Amino acid sequence: MGQAPSSGAPGGGPPGKDGKDAKDKKPKWEPPLPTRVGKKKKRGPDASTRLPPVYPTTRCKLKMLKMERIKDYLLMEEEFVANQANQQGEDRTAADRTRVDELRGSPMGVGSLEEIIDDDHAIVSVGNGPEYYVGIMSFVDKDMLEPGCSVLLHHKTHAIVGVLADDTDPMVSVMKLDKAPTESYADVGGLDTQIQEIKESVELPLTHPELYEEMGIRPPKGVILYGAPGTGKTLLAKAVANQTSATFLRIVGSELIQKYLGDGPKLVRELFRVAEEHAPSIVFIDEIDAVGTKRYDSTSGGEREIQRTMLELLNQLDGFDTRGDVKVIMATNRIETLDPALIRPGRIDRKIEFPLPDTKTKRHIFKLHTSRMSLADDVDLEELVMTKDDLSGADIKAVCTEAGLLALRERRMRVTKADFTSAREKVLYRKDENTPAGLYLLMKEYRDLTADPLQDSITAGPVSEDNMLEWEALIQGPEGTPYEGGVFAAKLVFPPDYPLNPFTMTFDPPLLHPNIYPNGVVCISILHPPGDDPLRYESASERWSPVQGVRSVLLSVLSMLAEPNVESGADIECCKLYRDNRSEFERRVREQVKSLLGI
Repeated sequence: MGQAPSSGAPGGGPPGKDGKDAKDKKPKWEPPLPTRVGKKKKRGPDASTRLPPVYPTTRCKLKMLKMERIKDYLLMEEEFVANQANQQGEDRTAADRTRVDELRGSPMGVGSLEEIIDDDHAIVSVGNGPEYYVGIMSFVDKDMLEPGCSVLLHHKTHAIVGVLADDTDPMVSVMKLDKAPTESYADVGGLDTQIQEIKESVELPLTHPELYEEMGIRPPKGVILYGAPGTGKTLLAKAVANQTSATFLRIVGSELIQKYLGDGPKLVRELFRVAEEHAPSIVFIDEIDAVGTKRYDSTSGGEREIQRTMLELLNQLDGFDTRGDVKVIMATNRIETLDPALIRPGRIDRKIEFPLPDTKTKRHIFKLHTSRMSLADDVDLEELVMTKDDLSGADIKAVCTEAGLLALRERRMRVTKADFTSAREKVLYRKDENTPAGLYLLMKEYRDLTADPLQDSITAGPVSEDNMLEWEALIQGPEGTPYEGGVFAAKLVFPPDYPLNPFTMTFDPPLLHPNIYPNGVVCISILHPPGDDPLRYESASERWSPVQGVRSVLLSVLSMLAEPNVESGADIECCKLYRDNRSEFERRVREQVKSLLGI
């Protein structure tokens, strides 16, 4: 048997040939392995709760940031657990409240607790009806039950199902000033006497009551501030609230007038009850004349309700219950209309008058309101102070504010004398409500033609052949001027049998109505130019030529337009005619006066 020859490769091929072919053959293509940039994205519920691993392990900025991130995760988890616990408590409370509401029933009544029998029973009354022996539900807070409190009653069994914790009127809570006003005594111009009196009556008894005990006197219960509008009554009350630490309750008299019967007196009781609870306190009632007017027999239900409110106020001021540390401040500008019982001693012990400011006070008020204004060099405050106009403190403030607005209108940063002059005229025009606008401007333009007051320059007597009674007033300019011969003449004509009651008006030239009888006639005539014979009426024995100023005559004669005699049909007719022809009358009067004066 022969053996096959050995070879170095299978199949008997030449040695090394198959190995070379395997080496030269290209391998099969495979995708490259992805490069890992970050963490692999995790899925599933465990990914949100598992804490991230902290890399690197050495101390560095990156490790600190990782630790802060872990802290944020832990805080979020803590808040989630706390919210879940609170939610369970809120759900449980809501379920209990729903169960209690079902037990209470709806609707519920309101009653008054008269007497507590034991822990589970009590006697209650509903309005003015009978008293009931009722049960007390187990969920009612027994500690809040006391005789006289308001309770909630079941609508069928009258069982007590709740307690009204605070029955204070919400309006009274709003009256209490939580933040003191910013005004102080330094902001009050003048009024040194008034400030001293209100300190002695209100502020000192609250801060140093021992002084009155040593003197053996009782401090005043309250004060009333009265005077013309704008003289500083409310401002001084604000200053008192700023200076004292006592609770300050402010209410306007009109707020005590309520819609429903009995609500006004109830509000007064609540007001003083809250004042006692927060004593020491001050009750400030502004515009007290809204409820404190004089009483009279009235068939109106509203008037009777206002009188009942005032009676409750009188009871609170001097009732059997002592007021203690509760002081009352009232303010009004019509003290003559108040009921004498309201302002008698014992209730209101001090009456403090606020007059119009004098020269010294005006100077102080002007300095207060112009201290922050940029004034021009031509502004002389002393000239404004020395004017004879009846300006109140509010009017002076309005003058300063209006002057600043006029300067602002013209884009100026400084207020000039002309601004103050225009502002003063505008404020006076708005203040003089009884004078028509055109006539006021007429009087302002010719205010230099002034003389004696009207009542000192009118003479009356029988002057005509038919024995008519005439009053005549001649308006003349200053002596030595071309107007001394006369500018205006006013004449009042009455029948001989007519009593001198309020008269009606007509004008000559006849602009409105030629004559109105028997109530009388008023004739205002434009005189002839200087040099001609002025209109002067002469009787057989006497001659009248009284001197009068434009402003005085027009204010006196035209006062009927503001306050006509309502019982006279002629008055009403004449006022209506004047209103219908007002612009034409003012235009013609202005033109004729300008032509006479040559301007």
